[in-house]
Amino acid sequence: MDYEAYSEMYMHSYVLNEDVKEYGLRYVFLLCNEIGLSYEFIVAIFSFLTVFYACKFIYKFSPNVMFSVLIFFTIGQFYQNTFNIIRQCLVIYILLSHLNLVLEHKYVRFVLLLLFCSIFIHQSALFLLILILCNLRINIWFKFLLLIVLIPISEVFILLIQNSPYSMYLGFERFISDVGMSTYLLFTFSLLFFLCDIFKRVVSKEDILLSNINFLLLIIYVLAIFFSNSAVKILIVRLSYYFSPILIVLIPRKLEMIRKKVHSNLTPYAYIFFIILFVVSLYLKGEINNLLPYQTILSLL
Repeated sequence: MDYEAYSEMYMHSYVLNEDVKEYGLRYVFLLCNEIGLSYEFIVAIFSFLTVFYACKFIYKFSPNVMFSVLIFFTIGQFYQNTFNIIRQCLVIYILLSHLNLVLEHKYVRFVLLLLFCSIFIHQSALFLLILILCNLRINIWFKFLLLIVLIPISEVFILLIQNSPYSMYLGFERFISDVGMSTYLLFTFSLLFFLCDIFKRVVSKEDILLSNINFLLLIIYVLAIFFSNSAVKILIVRLSYYFSPILIVLIPRKLEMIRKKVHSNLTPYAYIFFIILFVVSLYLKGEINNLLPYQTILSLL
């Protein structure tokens, strides 16, 4: 992942390093080298900023801030990636924390922020999809139809990858098993929330946007399952990282919806579930839930 790859790039960035494709990151690495900052310090700064913007996102969109924070720190894919997929995670949470700009129809400001983020990671342009999804009311049965049609046409996805800079992922068969259990857990939540929309029509602008992003995430997960025995699964799962953080706020939002609809408070049970998941993952050395940073901390105690 990014940590190992960019460690070597940073070491060679005492001059402008053309191996760093994005101009923004290239000049940041050069400046930090000039100042004499260590690579570990740079990663710590990236991680701190990522957690800051993640908390900002949670504060704006979660009805239960503490529960969302618990989800963020107990699902390895969220917290661990702040140490590993450093650029991508920082950009994701910066843009997610500014979704209010889209909801308030301040599209120009959101696009300008998106263009700035694209200087550091080009794939952040994926968030342009959010501008399309923000006010789009998609019939739930039409969504079902899209999921069904997706399977026979999914081979087109392979053709697109074969003719793109990401074709290198097709040679990573040995890493297929590295996809963590947390991905399957998040897929389950995404599917459940999609099914919830059948019985509860979303009304508010926030709910429409989050529901549509969740549907996009579900499509990505379905593709990952369809290509579960292919190396392209790694690329698809990495693509899901751009949108999976919305589950951090969707989980408490859906629990709140259930509480109001059927007068049953499931949140305490959800707290227990995630705490047990966290403890069991630590007991198994973090391998199931990818909680490696915690293992590192505990090994020092």
